[in-house]
Amino acid sequence: MDINSINGSHNIGSAYSSNSNGLVAPSELFNNNKPKETYKEDNITLLGKKTSIKDVEQMAIGAFSAYKYSGTAVQAGTDIANAVKTGGAKEVFASLQNNTKLIGQSALNGMGIAAMIGGGVSLISNTASVFKGKQTTSAAVTNVVTDTITSSVSAVGGLVIGGGAALALSAFKVTGAPITVAAVIGGAIGATMASRFFETSHLKDSVRTHFS
Repeated sequence: MDINSINGSHNIGSAYSSNSNGLVAPSELFNNNKPKETYKEDNITLLGKKTSIKDVEQMAIGAFSAYKYSGTAVQAGTDIANAVKTGGAKEVFASLQNNTKLIGQSALNGMGIAAMIGGGVSLISNTASVFKGKQTTSAAVTNVVTDTITSSVSAVGGLVIGGGAALALSAFKVTGAPITVAAVIGGAIGATMASRFFETSHLKDSVRTHFS
């Protein structure tokens, strides 16, 4: 049997295979590599964008949340550490239980304050847009809801990072202004991370779809 006839009918042995765009190398025909994950790269790019007014608002919310409630995180961490050093399993469990409730309550308080601030600002701006005819009432309601949730998420992120920064410094016997500064800066960073995650993980789109 003529090898050329086999090659001609089955497209075997040719150095290149043609498509609508021209010649393709054989290695490309069998390239089963999956597309690279771009989620983290997208997040880095987004964090490097020019800061908007909304970004500044979320940073301020996170900084305030950390400033107001980082003391609770430090107190809780210190109490748990002391229980581990001096108490038994029962004391450690009781300390964890009590301080988890304390931190949880602080987080809820921070979320509530953030929701009022972020939701209030969004309500004013979106109401103005409706009266100017720039958007519908339905779109305004959706925007207010998503902005309110974003602010609450930012508050939690600010408390986690800012409170953690304050707790870390207190472990090294640092007191006073440095702890406050670390909490505020950490709060701003934590809020930015949390709000960007909320936006880029499609959670915000899900909320908008639900309320639209």
